[in-house]
Amino acid sequence: MKKAIFIFMIIIILSSCSNPDRGELYKVGMITEKPKNASAWEIKGYEGLERIKETYPDVDVLYETNIQTEEEAVDVIDQFAKKGVNLLFGHSSHFEKYIVDLASHYPDVHFVYFNGGYTSDNVSSVNINLFPIGYFAGLLAGEMTKTNEVAIIAAYEWQTEIEGFFEGVKQANPNGKVQIEFIQDVADEELIAESYENLKAKNVDVFYPANDVFSETIIHKASKDHRYSIGYMMDQSEIDSSYVLSSTILNVDTIYKMTAEKMAKGKLEGKIYSFNHDKKIITLGPYSEEVPLNVQRKIDNTLENYYSTGLLPYQK
Repeated sequence: MKKAIFIFMIIIILSSCSNPDRGELYKVGMITEKPKNASAWEIKGYEGLERIKETYPDVDVLYETNIQTEEEAVDVIDQFAKKGVNLLFGHSSHFEKYIVDLASHYPDVHFVYFNGGYTSDNVSSVNINLFPIGYFAGLLAGEMTKTNEVAIIAAYEWQTEIEGFFEGVKQANPNGKVQIEFIQDVADEELIAESYENLKAKNVDVFYPANDVFSETIIHKASKDHRYSIGYMMDQSEIDSSYVLSSTILNVDTIYKMTAEKMAKGKLEGKIYSFNHDKKIITLGPYSEEVPLNVQRKIDNTLENYYSTGLLPYQK
């Protein structure tokens, strides 16, 4: 009997050691603007919840999709609060206004949203600088173009990836020319096809679709025409391991896990958290076999230097 009790105690000790202490993390909620699989950005949010659940098995995670209006946000947040959620992610800058209006009514809930400027005691903003991912896409495009015509396709003029892409191309290939197309209606298949054809007619041979909704469509079109592309937000090499040169990856799921860990330890502050050159957050996907080893090494060395210094080559 004593032996059985001793073994049981060892099992308890081992299980408690294997799972981090949930501490002040009780339940986690997430609201998204779009359906679960609408884009890579939404998928990354759900992967973030999965990372939290894997790390803290005793913590419940809840989510609601298609939250478009403040009325919907009020209703869902109130339901989450009543269910004991004390860490709530608004998975977009879309939720900034709603959170600003509601946070003071729920002092026991810590709100986290993305790419905003407002914070308070129980509100944090996670800001991600996307200039570097544009820069490294530009480096790769500049190295790999044979026509000296490359393109970035974006949704909005304010996207920092655009300037980064221009700088990267210029660094890698002074003769390279950057074409740009904007597709604000990111789900308009006809407009996406038109933009792609416009760029193809300009002899573009490397495409960087900097939007998580239409990137897959552009990559498929480029691959069909035997033209290179660079994936966006997630590893898109599964589309075509040869013509997808690499992917600029944003590990949003890691941000979720890191935020939950801060909450569990009572260290999550109401402030702006900036992620600029953290190798856990911004990475490149696997290279295509089309990319020469010397180019891979050159870009990898530049990336490692950026991780360690926070500076890109032209900033030194």
